[in-house]
Amino acid sequence: MTGGMVEVLALIFSHEDAEIRRKACSVFSTCTNNNSKVQEFAAKSGALNLTKQFDVETTIQNKEAVFGALSSFIRAENFDGKRRFISEFDGLAFMIQLVTAPLDTVEKQSLRLQKKILILINDIVINDDNIFSPDPFLVRRAFAESPDLIAELVRILHEADLDDIQKLQYREYSLRILFRLHQYMDHVVGPAITPVLFAHRALLSEVIEKNEDPDKCTLFKEELVLVDECIAAPTRPYAKNYEADVPNAALTKDGVNSVGVTGGFTLAF
Repeated sequence: MTGGMVEVLALIFSHEDAEIRRKACSVFSTCTNNNSKVQEFAAKSGALNLTKQFDVETTIQNKEAVFGALSSFIRAENFDGKRRFISEFDGLAFMIQLVTAPLDTVEKQSLRLQKKILILINDIVINDDNIFSPDPFLVRRAFAESPDLIAELVRILHEADLDDIQKLQYREYSLRILFRLHQYMDHVVGPAITPVLFAHRALLSEVIEKNEDPDKCTLFKEELVLVDECIAAPTRPYAKNYEADVPNAALTKDGVNSVGVTGGFTLAF
C-alpha cells in the first residue's frame, strides 16, 4: 500500500467530496493499523497533518473518520509518530482540548468519537516511558497537571448512567487513564478523584447486589476491579508496556530504572 499512500492522503486532505474523504480515511486506517512499514511511509507523506484536517472537517462523521485514521497511525509501537505528534503538532494539548470541549460542541455529540479519543490518550499514557527516553513521564505529567482534563474524566464517572451499557467502555478508559495519572502524581490527582471513585464504587456495588442479569453483573464486577485499582494506584509498581533493553526493568517516579519490581512488562492498565 505504500505506493498509493500519497494518493490516499491527497484524497483526505484535498478532495471536495466529504464522503470520498471519509472513505479515504477508512482505507488509510486499515493500511496503517499495526503496520510499521506503512506507518513509516505514511509519516514521510505527511500523515500527521490529519491533526489539522480534524479541524477542517465540519461534520461529526468526517471528524470521527479523520481521528480514527490519526489514531490508527500513531497507536501501539509507532513511537516516532507519537514523538512527532506531541512535539511538532502539540498533540497533548490537541487531545486535552477535544476531551474538555463544551458539551454543546460537535465533538461532544459523538460518544463514538469520545471513546476513540480516550483510547488514544490511554495508548500514549501507557507508552509514555518509551516516547521520550530522557523524560519518561512527560505525557503523564502534562495530563495530570491539566485540571480541566482531570475534571472531565471525573465527570464521566460522577454522571455515570449504569443502564447505558454503551458508556461502559467510555468509563473503562477513563479509569485506565486515571490509574496511570494517580499512580504517578497522587498528591495532585488523588484529592480530585478519590471521593468520586469511592462514590462510584458504592454505586457499582449496589447495582451488582440488586441486578439479576448475570452478564451485566460480570461487566460491573470488572469495572469495580478497575475502580479499586485506580484507588490503590499510588501503591502499585510501575511497569513498561513494551519490553525494555534491561530485563525486568521498571521505572520509579524519578524515571530511574529499577530491576525486578515486576515479573513482566504488561500491566492490566
